[in-house]
Amino acid sequence: IFTPSNVAPLFRVSAAGGAAMPVTTFDAKSRSHRFPFFLPDGRHFLYEEQLQEQGYEVILHIGSLDSKDAPAIGKANSNAIYSAGHILYLRDTTLFAQPFDASKLATTGEALPLTENVSFMLASGRRAVFTASATGLLLYQTGTFGTQNRLTWFDRAGKQTATLGEPGEYIGLELSHDGKRTAVDLSNRGNTDTWIFDTDRNLRTRLTFDPAIDRRSVWSPDDRTIYWWNNQINRKAADGSGKEESVVSGAGTFEPMSISPDGKSLLYMHSSEKLNGIWVQPLDGASEPAHEW
Repeated sequence: IFTPSNVAPLFRVSAAGGAAMPVTTFDAKSRSHRFPFFLPDGRHFLYEEQLQEQGYEVILHIGSLDSKDAPAIGKANSNAIYSAGHILYLRDTTLFAQPFDASKLATTGEALPLTENVSFMLASGRRAVFTASATGLLLYQTGTFGTQNRLTWFDRAGKQTATLGEPGEYIGLELSHDGKRTAVDLSNRGNTDTWIFDTDRNLRTRLTFDPAIDRRSVWSPDDRTIYWWNNQINRKAADGSGKEESVVSGAGTFEPMSISPDGKSLLYMHSSEKLNGIWVQPLDGASEPAHEW
């Protein structure tokens, strides 16, 4: 069982090869199904459903090779696995174990915390860094995602010259064209927002306040506007004034890549259940993308 793209249900294919077929189905709120884990019967499996507007929160489901029915187990902040009569998953960065009857495919008690500060990875979803044997032996890694990141300046010879801001969970950055400001994607306990650094004064101001994930910033050629990913593509004045505006939206995920030098076109990537492509969106008021690759 696998996910063919960033925005897709799960597919199944025989171990001997052959055609791949969907094994789960989307509803209107789904963004992707990720990280399947087979239960002991070999016919049912756990997986996480990412929703369009929920940031790092996911819904855990029980899928089946024999049916498209996939009852929900509950909310979590990572993938889940089964071990020794329990389902293991993260809430924030705490690893929980919930009693589970694998024969009845049902939880049988409240989830209890096992350990804190368990690490996770962002891989078109939130995958916790732990595993467990069938008998309950647990292996995990501590340390939260991106904790040790530090924005650092280097000259062309590779010598460190300065740092920018304090250590934090920085996921990405984009320098303005004039080099005077830096847009950074900063995560705080699972919520990622875009912040703007004044690189000369080493001061940081917050640009986005959405509870969902805001990241992958792109500057307009005149450095007056920031475009970013939030399932859809939004934009806002880089100085924080005014309201944010949706530029591209619809089913699937839209990621800005660059703005043309004349500022009239947006290049972006669109991933959905049915397609993955690169598009050009006119910024002069036209509503439809001009090209697709």
